[in-house]
Amino acid sequence: MKKENNLSLGLLSEKRPDTFHDLNNGRGSFLYNHNIYQVSVLKDEQGGITVIADKIDSDKMYRYDSLRCDFAKNADNIFAELLASHYPLEKESKLLNEFNSAELGLIPDEFREPYKAFLLHRINLRDMVMGDCAINNVPLDNE
Repeated sequence: MKKENNLSLGLLSEKRPDTFHDLNNGRGSFLYNHNIYQVSVLKDEQGGITVIADKIDSDKMYRYDSLRCDFAKNADNIFAELLASHYPLEKESKLLNEFNSAELGLIPDEFREPYKAFLLHRINLRDMVMGDCAINNVPLDNE
């Protein structure tokens, strides 16, 4: 498992996690569980778990990522927090500056590609959040 800020990546669970899990801490905090998919695993006698290539006779678990949210539950807030967890402002700014420098011919053209990849990832994250929120009746914004 990898943890970046309030984002945990590659978690495993015996049962499929709910997309939204309220933490009931009196502050409205919740977990946004996403990228949920089933994996095959081998369990050893010491309690260790190894994810393996898909096998019909193996144990199954769910692998997923989880974002801890401490703000009003709506799609705009969730998307903003998820994007910031993947791309802090400094990283996003660096990608944009390098893209613009390449556009102006100041640095090689290949410096455009990381920003294009960021934009595609951003679109995919937004689509995922919007879809999950629609399915779970989570509002778009604070209205």
